[in-house]
Amino acid sequence: MEVVSPPRRFRTTANFQGSSSLRRRASRARREASGVAFHPRTVLLLCKKRIRRVSGRSVRGPMISALRPGRRRSRDRMRHAGRAAARTLNVACDAVQPGVSTLDIDRIVARDTAARGGHCAQFGYRTQGAPPFPGHVCTSRNFVVCHGVPSDDEILEDGDILNIDVTTRLKGWHGDTSRTVLVGRPRPEGAHVVQVAQRALEAGIAAVRPGAPLEAIGAAIEDVVHPQGCSIVHEFCGHGIGRAMHEWPSVPHYVVGSESPVVLQVGMTFTIEPMVCLGRRDIEILEDGWTVVTQDRKWSAQAEHTLRVTEEGAEILTFAG
Repeated sequence: MEVVSPPRRFRTTANFQGSSSLRRRASRARREASGVAFHPRTVLLLCKKRIRRVSGRSVRGPMISALRPGRRRSRDRMRHAGRAAARTLNVACDAVQPGVSTLDIDRIVARDTAARGGHCAQFGYRTQGAPPFPGHVCTSRNFVVCHGVPSDDEILEDGDILNIDVTTRLKGWHGDTSRTVLVGRPRPEGAHVVQVAQRALEAGIAAVRPGAPLEAIGAAIEDVVHPQGCSIVHEFCGHGIGRAMHEWPSVPHYVVGSESPVVLQVGMTFTIEPMVCLGRRDIEILEDGWTVVTQDRKWSAQAEHTLRVTEEGAEILTFAG
């Protein structure tokens, strides 16, 4: 997850117009920031604090590929990347059963992504303070909130829940999607948190429309999650997506109360990916620098889609079709 805040003058503008010098600067900044993330221990909250540096480099302009209304060619390529990611996710989820290791799932994702002409965007992904991500997919089991590292020693058991997070880069564009699945015979608490996460995602998507504040998404998610006795992780958000896997804006899954709210506009592309916990929302990072777990070790589930804002509402780009 990454937070990059654009200059104020770009905050509510979807169709960037300006001098050729500004356009060159924005393009250069986007190339420099592409593929850079913050360490998970960093509080990734755009709405509370602007982060103006990425890995020691100043960001001189906005990361705007997620903001462009876009030519038809760009829209189509985002759809193709999203569809490829969704179909790979379906293949991976179909392979989930007791006795399968999370490394088996990783190998399936790597093969299927390559067969579709894509690349696994997570593989080798770098972030401050952690080694390059070693897997082709994130596999987060039971009390792992996100960024679980696939392992041959992690064997799925009857009653587990497993989130599979696939990000496909295809012809320079990204599709990002995840789903939490039940392993074998579900436990009631596992089935509950998976259902709440899915409903939260659906509520967030339903809140997307041109002219709405970005925070409407978080408000809709809270209205679903809290009445069910669950909590929402705050440290990790949805994000803009396009040429880079992580772009502006950050998409909180709760109400922040920002003084300068982002307004949704036609053409914006971003993910919604609420992480829902059965217990408290407090998290910690394991020694591998990647794996995020709940402090109380109660289970967590996540669901995610990549979206594009349209005149009617939201188009789900990570739809298998």
